[in-house]
Formats: sequence, C-alpha cells, structure tokens
Amino acid sequence: MARFLLGSLLPSYSLCQGYSGFTCDGAEWQRSTGEKQASGWKILVTMANKEQLNLLLKSVRTWNLWRIEHFDVEPDLRGANLVGANLSDANLSNANLPSANLPSANLVGANLRGANLSNAHLYSANLRSANLEGANLEGAKLVDADLSDANLEGAKLVSAFLRGADLEGANLPSANLEGANLEDAKLRGANLVGANLVGAKLRGANLVGAKLRSADLSDANLVGANLVGAKLRGANLVGANLVGANLSNADLEGANFVGANLSNANLHGANLVGANLSNANLSDANLCGANLVGANLSDANLCDTRLITATALHTNFGNATLTGACIQDWHINADTTLDGVICDFIYLKDNQQERRPSAPHQTFAPGEFTKLFQKAQETLDLIFRHGVDWQAVAYAFQQLQIENEADDLAIASIENKGDGVVVIRIKAAPTADRPKLHGSFMDVYEVVHKTLESQYQARLEDKNKHINQLFALVQDYQAQDTEVKKLMADAPKFNFNAPVGSVADTIQAGGRQQAIQHNYASEPQQTLAAAAKEIQALLQQLEQANPTATEADQKAFVNAALPTTTRDRILGAAQGGGLAWLEGTPYGKITKAIIEGWQKPSK
Repeated sequence: MARFLLGSLLPSYSLCQGYSGFTCDGAEWQRSTGEKQASGWKILVTMANKEQLNLLLKSVRTWNLWRIEHFDVEPDLRGANLVGANLSDANLSNANLPSANLPSANLVGANLRGANLSNAHLYSANLRSANLEGANLEGAKLVDADLSDANLEGAKLVSAFLRGADLEGANLPSANLEGANLEDAKLRGANLVGANLVGAKLRGANLVGAKLRSADLSDANLVGANLVGAKLRGANLVGANLVGANLSNADLEGANFVGANLSNANLHGANLVGANLSNANLSDANLCGANLVGANLSDANLCDTRLITATALHTNFGNATLTGACIQDWHINADTTLDGVICDFIYLKDNQQERRPSAPHQTFAPGEFTKLFQKAQETLDLIFRHGVDWQAVAYAFQQLQIENEADDLAIASIENKGDGVVVIRIKAAPTADRPKLHGSFMDVYEVVHKTLESQYQARLEDKNKHINQLFALVQDYQAQDTEVKKLMADAPKFNFNAPVGSVADTIQAGGRQQAIQHNYASEPQQTLAAAAKEIQALLQQLEQANPTATEADQKAFVNAALPTTTRDRILGAAQGGGLAWLEGTPYGKITKAIIEGWQKPSK
C-alpha cells in the first residue's frame, strides 16, 4: 500500500487517467490521522505486482514519474520477467527484485540503490554506470554482465556469479564479495578498498591497477590473475592461492601473505616493504628488483626464486629455504636475518650461472650459507630508486658529517645499479646509530631536493645561479676540515664499486674500453699538469653520462667530486704559473674556468 498527499480532494479517476493499465480499484480515501496535512488528505493505494510491472514496461519515463509521486513505495517486482527489457536510467531504488529474470536487460545508468536483487538472473545484462550502492546481489547471476563504472559501494555480492563480468573502473569499496565467483572478470582499475573477498574465486581475473588497499582476500583463488600495478597495501592474503599470478610493480606494503602460495608468481619490482610472507611458498617466483625492506620471509619457501637486485635490508629470512635461488646483486645489510637459512646451493648470476658451491654435486654444510653471506655491520646504505639529486646529496652528507663528527663518516662507494637505482654506501664507526643517521640524512636530502625543485620550477632561467649558490654553501662546510668524497654515479656504463681513495671507472667510448684511474691520494708535489688531467678525466665521465651538460653542470660536477684538499693542492700549483696553456688541452677552456672560479673568494 502506498500513501501520498493530494493537493486537493479529487475524484479517483483523475489521479489515474495519466497512466494506462493502472487502475485505482481498491483505493480508499482516508482522513489523515492525528495530524493536519497541507492537503488535509492522504490516499492509500493498493497495487498488485502485475500493475507495477506493467507500469515499468510501459516506459521508463512513466515509471520514473510514478516513483516521484510515490516516493515512499518500495516496488514489489519479485520474480518479474524482464528479459531484454530497456530499463536504462530507471529509478529502481529500494525495489524488491529477488529472483527477477533480467538476462540481457538494459540497465545503463539505472538507480538500483538499496535494491534487493538476490538470486536475480542478470546474465549479460548491461549495468554500465548503474548505481547499486548498498544493493543486495547475494547469489545473483551476473555472468558476462557489464558493470563497468558502476557504483557498488557497500553492495552485498556474497556467492554472486560474476564469471567474465566487466567491472572495469567499478566502485566497490567495502563491498561484500565473500565466496563470489569472479573468474576471468575484468576489474581493471576497480576500487575494492576494504572489500571482503574472502574465499572469492578470481582465477584469471584482470585486476591491473585495481585498488585493493586493506581488502580481505584470505583464502581467495587468484591463480593466474593479473595484478600488475595493483594497490594491495595492508591487504589480507593469508592462505591465498596466487600461483602464476602477475604482481609486478604492485604495491604490497604491509600486506599479509602468511601461508600464501605464490609459486611461479611474478613480483618483479613489487613493493613488499614490511610485508608478512612467513611460511609463504615463493618457489620459482620472480622477485627481481622487489623492495623487501623489513619484510618477514621466515620459514618461506624460496627455492629457485630470482632475487636479482632485490632490496632486502632489515629483512627476515630466518629458517627460509633458498636452495637454487639467484641472489645476483641483491642488497642486504647487517640487519638482514639469515639465521637458520636452509640452502644446498645458490646462484650468483641469472640463468643458473655461477653456482655456489661450484662443484655440481657439492652442497653447503648446515649454517654455511649464513656464514658466507651474512654481512658485517660496516656501512650505512642509502638507496635512491628514481635517480639522485647530487646537489642535495652533497649538502645532506656535509651536514651529516658535521653533526656526527664522532662517527667518522666517509663515503665508501657509489654504485649505479641501472634503471635509476643508485646505492651510496657510507662507512661509519661500529658504535654509530645507523637508523638515526639514515633518517637524518634523508630528512635533510628531501628538504633540499624539494627546495631546489620548487626553485627550478619557479625560475628555470636561474638554474645555474641556484647550483652555484648551493655549492658555495657546500664549500663553506668543506672549509671546516670536512671532505666530500666521490659523489657521482650517473652513468649506467660506469662501475662505481671501487673504494674511496682510488676509484677506477670504465668508460665505453668509440667502441673501445678505456680505463681511467683517478688518484685522490695526497701528494703535495703534484704538478698542475697532472691535476688538470684529473679534472679533465672527470669532465670526460660527465660527457659520457650527459652529453648535453651545460658549463654550470660541468662546474657543479667537478666541485662535488673533488674534496677541499685536492682543490687546495691545485690552487697552490696554479699560483706558480699562468693557466693560458690549458686552453690547448682537452676540456682546457672549462678546466681553466673551474680553477679560476676557485681563485675567486666565495660570495
């Protein structure tokens, strides 16, 4: 029964004459009880399911007008036969449609907010951009349905059949999809933040770029699912089956994979910072370039896993199995736990190259892997994943040295790992508080980097001026008996693994290999010619790395590379004779300009 107000007391037929197929049989007039209404009257209309269905089928416009006038009516369309019906933009909010028959129906843009569609048949239905917020779709059959860009926030889809459905860009935060069948479903870019997908079937589903932050996927079946770039930060994947799943570049920070099966999964470049992978099966998985900082891999199965260039600082591999894994260029530190690791043999290069132990049938004795690969706490490792702002590095390192003089800080090496990844290793006293030093450095680095970035954006024409001003500050700090060690590693063809004091870089030039030795050892009698060659060698490196470097870039690069003592030595040699002869040597003009710049007092 529906109640609505009348502007005045009218005959029953006048109310009904605009709707063919609609009758007012059974309508009764009733005086408003207990309160005075504007019209003074209400009407109670009893409508049969058939009458509502006929009204809906007449036209969406007619139906929507009726819904406006009967806003408090909850349509009863249970079991209705609406096969192929055109219900685009229909107002079916709070409608009762359980077990309704809607295969191939057109519901584009329809309002189904709060509707009851439990066990409804919606095979191949078009629900694109429909509003299904809070709708009940428990047990609904949505095989091959189009739900792209639909709003399903808080919807109930428990045990729903969505095999092959298109949910690309759909909005499903906090939706309940427990036990739902989403095999081969298209969920690219879908919003599933906080969704319940416990035990859901997602085999072969496309979840590229999907937002699954804090979603519950425990015991879900994600075999072969495509999760490239998906956002799964803090998600629960306990016991999930991810065999062969593609999680490359996915954000899995803090995710819980306890007991999950990730065998043969692709986790290349994935962010697994602080993730819990205890007891997980990662055999044959690809973890190349993955960020495993602070992750828990205790008791995990890492047999034949590729850990090439993986970052595993502060990572727990306790009692994990690493037999047959490849650890080429992985990054571990003294806080990486290798206690109890089970490992018969390991590979130091990809494609099962450089086996250790080398003999084919020889295996590590118990505990031998840990003894061989556990790193002593010698360096503080600074990892930059998207290139380095060398000006900010120079400033931050200088400040770190000054504020922590007792820790005897010095740059041990700068390693260019390719793909924009650079590792700067800083030697520190055994008693140094490495986490604190790391935090202090990065705090200053970020501030300086952001300051420079904003300045460059605002005044690109003044870039050279800003660089020179920054290095004037660095030089002031250097004057306080603090040295900036070698701070350059921007060419992917260089090897920066040599220790400070004697850095040998190999430069690819003209199809041949040329070895250049930079000797930074203190030699008071070093001639100006030898010193000039040292500067020219640095300029040659920069040219190889950045052929378009400006004169200001060249000056900044040399200033960052050479410590104060070397510059003082060169300045001393320059006082004994002119510099004009330099212009006839390689890089002579800029070399002369650099030395002349040192001769001028800092402003």
